[in-house]
Amino acid sequence: MPIEEPLPLRWIRAHGLTRLTPWHWISSEGEREGLRRQYRVEVGDRAGLEHDIYPFARRQDQDEIVGFVVRDGIVMEAVLQVHLTWKSGVEVAGFPSTTRFADLWQWLKSAIDDTAEWCSKEALDAL
Repeated sequence: MPIEEPLPLRWIRAHGLTRLTPWHWISSEGEREGLRRQYRVEVGDRAGLEHDIYPFARRQDQDEIVGFVVRDGIVMEAVLQVHLTWKSGVEVAGFPSTTRFADLWQWLKSAIDDTAEWCSKEALDAL
């Protein structure tokens, strides 16, 4: 059964926000499921880690993704920013690296800081 997009994400999409360069929303179910699968491969069943996420954005210049924590098939408010390693098996302790946010709104503040670092005439002309 597909997971319904969380309300905060639907709210953002409904207001026309499609990206905050360098962050771009994931709109393809295939891409989302591929990133979700890779995350689960890398974390395995190690204790103390979140074992599933619902990815909603990826960073264009790094192997960073962001997703809502999923527990027992239920999307939680908490958000993880994850640096994937693309290893084909369970990673060693400390990898993939993650940063936890209380919710989408807290992560969005961080994403705005990233966007401010990218703000330049050249970057604007490239859009």
